Amino acid sequence: MKNLRSILAICTLSILIISCAKDGETGPQGVQGPAGPQGNANVKAYELNVDFSSSALSSYYERYKDVYWSEITSNVYNYGLVMVYSYYSNSWRALPCEYSISSSNSWMLRYDVHVGYVRLWRQYSNGAIPASGLYGYKIVCIPAASRSAHPDIDYNNYKEVKEAFNLQD
Repeated sequence: MKNLRSILAICTLSILIISCAKDGETGPQGVQGPAGPQGNANVKAYELNVDFSSSALSSYYERYKDVYWSEITSNVYNYGLVMVYSYYSNSWRALPCEYSISSSNSWMLRYDVHVGYVRLWRQYSNGAIPASGLYGYKIVCIPAASRSAHPDIDYNNYKEVKEAFNLQD
């Protein structure tokens, strides 16, 4: 009885497979859908507040803080671009930069890129030890292909970078 059922199931399945055929013509092409949103080609942005109170103090009266981010791969480090922007006075400015905080003093901000992290530096121009506190930064990681696809962008202008790569705030 089991053999009969198995043979019957195999025959039925074989008939179904063999008898499938394309009958009729293919229908007309449908209407083109709307374009999708502009992508960012794997460009990543990381916004953070850095607390320099727990940061290291260098021998040159600078404070620095390491910010670890796995998006900074050896490929991005060697062929792409990593930009850092500082938020001050309601706008993003590319580092390195300097902010005047009084007639005799200013902040000097810069960064170093390494595989897997960025080192952020803060120094006062008058040689004083930089104050601690929270400071806004944005790190943007741009792979080589994305960078070469946009050769005319002013990467020091965050608004241009944001628009070109559809970055969200």
